[in-house]
Amino acid sequence: MRNLTLLVILMAGFACSFVPGAVDAAPGQLPNLFCPVTPDEPAEAEFWLEHDGQRIHFCCSKCKRRFAAEPEAFHVADKSKTEEHHGHEHDQPAAQTVAGHNPATDHALRNPPPVKRLLSFIGKLHPISVHFPIALLMVAGLAEVVFMIRHNPIFRSYARFCLFLGWVSGLAAGSLGWINAATSSRIGTEIQLLQLHRSFALALLVVSGIALGLSSHADSQAGRTRVLSYRLFLFAALILTGLVGHLGGSLVFGPTYL
Repeated sequence: MRNLTLLVILMAGFACSFVPGAVDAAPGQLPNLFCPVTPDEPAEAEFWLEHDGQRIHFCCSKCKRRFAAEPEAFHVADKSKTEEHHGHEHDQPAAQTVAGHNPATDHALRNPPPVKRLLSFIGKLHPISVHFPIALLMVAGLAEVVFMIRHNPIFRSYARFCLFLGWVSGLAAGSLGWINAATSSRIGTEIQLLQLHRSFALALLVVSGIALGLSSHADSQAGRTRVLSYRLFLFAALILTGLVGHLGGSLVFGPTYL
């Protein structure tokens, strides 16, 4: 019974980690009622991030990304001040215009058509799916290194199998990433990062695909040139994997995260 109780607690905690919105405050209880990036726009419960130990809410995902890129450029008012601002909003000038932010378009997709909502959800699976090709390609490289040291054919088989699965899952992750990019908005340097991320991801698929093709000829009876070519493309794919992962992380956490 004790083990069953512990298992239920662990499963509940694991499930809650995938539902961060379940414990979000109600709109009237937000720590900041107005968006720090666009002060005349009310903050929404679904758009938030942690900064200096404080949860900050925003009016849209674009403002959230803008704040994450340069938080020192914006001021977060406390709740009492934002309530006072709200109570005297008739004395305020027209809504401020923030570069790169257009409330008419940025907030228009809060209730998109069902097809677009479905595509948006599918695209959001991209950050989850990329972990599979990353891990599989890294294991393929590690297995090849062990084969070079131990000369045990089973490690070459491991490398080839993981390389195959990594390439296939990479195709799936890339497709989800393309959908995610098409159903989300980017601003400023994010556009350049996205283009670089896409370009290197395509290069990774090509290079790992070539390595996969060469792997079938890189057995113990193959010539030295074929084996070296296979290893060259395999280890080039590992380098590209790290670069693509770094660019993807920069899109999420900002280019200055590291």
